[in-house]
Amino acid sequence: MKGRHYMHRFGLAAIALVALVAAVFVGGGSASTSASPKKGGQVVFGAEQEPPCLNGFLSGCNNTWTSWTVGTQYRGLYIQKPDFSFVPDLAQSAKIVKAKPMTIAVKIKKQAVWSDGVPVTYQDFKYVWQQEINPKNDVASRSGYDSIKTITPTSKDGKSFNVIFAKPFAPWKALSTGSPTSTTSG
Repeated sequence: MKGRHYMHRFGLAAIALVALVAAVFVGGGSASTSASPKKGGQVVFGAEQEPPCLNGFLSGCNNTWTSWTVGTQYRGLYIQKPDFSFVPDLAQSAKIVKAKPMTIAVKIKKQAVWSDGVPVTYQDFKYVWQQEINPKNDVASRSGYDSIKTITPTSKDGKSFNVIFAKPFAPWKALSTGSPTSTTSG
């Protein structure tokens, strides 16, 4: 009986040793490197819940998963970096040109277009503002949007416009860090 028990333990130890040696030799290859990452494709990840909808501006849809799911697709005048600085995205330029009333002069990049090729213009930003301040819409927040008095074009092509605030709003760049209705390119 002792002999069989010893042989059984010896057999298990031998199998474990062979498996360990095989793992070392199989997993010991060098990492594959390619000249450039593959573009396109899809990313699949799991979540414990689905977003209730894909419009994060609405109060019932303004949650983490909506932000993580849709936020990667929205473009705006700026991109906010991890250090909270802003870099231009669709904006060619945007700057305060008047203190009273606070006025921002915006120029959208000529190549900024929606996914269907239609140019991004002041009308897209004006539409967002109008939807945000409309009391019939159950939005997550009107903060900042409710400080805007008007948005008016300053060029025939609509790529330049002024945002005039009724009262100053210091984090004005944060209002335009993502587009609300579609994915853009350019």
